[in-house]
Amino acid sequence: MVSQQVSRLYHLIISKLSRSQIIVSSIVVFSLLVGIIMLVGSRHSPGLIPDNLKKQISFVLFLPSSSPEMNINTKSFRYDPVSKVFTFKMQYDHSTLTIAEQATPQNFIDIPQAYDKVMETLNEYASFNSYYDKVSLTRPKEFKGQQSAIMNSKGTLITAHPTKGELTEDQWKKLFNGLELIR
Repeated sequence: MVSQQVSRLYHLIISKLSRSQIIVSSIVVFSLLVGIIMLVGSRHSPGLIPDNLKKQISFVLFLPSSSPEMNINTKSFRYDPVSKVFTFKMQYDHSTLTIAEQATPQNFIDIPQAYDKVMETLNEYASFNSYYDKVSLTRPKEFKGQQSAIMNSKGTLITAHPTKGELTEDQWKKLFNGLELIR
């Protein structure tokens, strides 16, 4: 019944338009679709990471969205096949961040409480829910109390820390909510 009504409405609209109006309307709709596809595709694509690195990585990767205040240094992409950690640097709001990603450690999968215990030992002082999962803000003794952010999501453990200074909780939220799933 509904499809018949939609069909009638479509034929009514088409019958009222001239051939040139139909062509112009089709071009406008097509242009809008191409624009939307280009906008979505203009964000970080899987091609941003070199193939030689992608072939070595077996876990899901996340990259920050392109924005005026977030710039990834693609020349800093590194994958250590021994530790199986992917790292890169990025500029964010006048701060340089180091991001490290690795497969979620097996003990976090086998014993879910292990992750929470580790966050306690890293001096978790705040947390928030991002688009993907919970993000813990920590001050690990190993980094002399320097701020770090950690998220365990989709089989990937992500850590981020500024090389100097600190980010506000709102800045961390913007960063982690702007992550894009790459593979």
